[in-house]
Amino acid sequence: MKYLLFISFIVYPCLSWSEERCNFGKNLSGSYVIEKAEGYLPNQVDLVSKNSKNSIYKFELDAYWSSRPNDDGSLTSQAYYGGNFKVKRCIAKYYSSEDDCNLMFVFEKNTVTISHFGMCGYIGHNVTLDGAYVKK
Repeated sequence: MKYLLFISFIVYPCLSWSEERCNFGKNLSGSYVIEKAEGYLPNQVDLVSKNSKNSIYKFELDAYWSSRPNDDGSLTSQAYYGGNFKVKRCIAKYYSSEDDCNLMFVFEKNTVTISHFGMCGYIGHNVTLDGAYVKK
């Protein structure tokens, strides 16, 4: 009985509070960016909801380290990831077995913080996926 009271008075309010911080159940679709120093391209992640409950999303993540395009228009260092993930309690995880890459997406109001674990292939010279992306 003591454990039930603990769960109902301590754990449940904390879970509700965390869900409010990330707009859980609301549509998180849109473009999120990390602005960089002048002359550098911003990292961007685009999210599109794939179901009516706003729990499954398609994402496309572009990360750069380039002060300018090359002469042929290509960029010196770039990383691209795309796929689908399911949001559970403000957190989404994506795993690519192709290159042993884990991405974690943590949602808070108008930001998503992305971190990567594992090899994630060759991301590129000075390119990082990690950081807090702000919704445009």
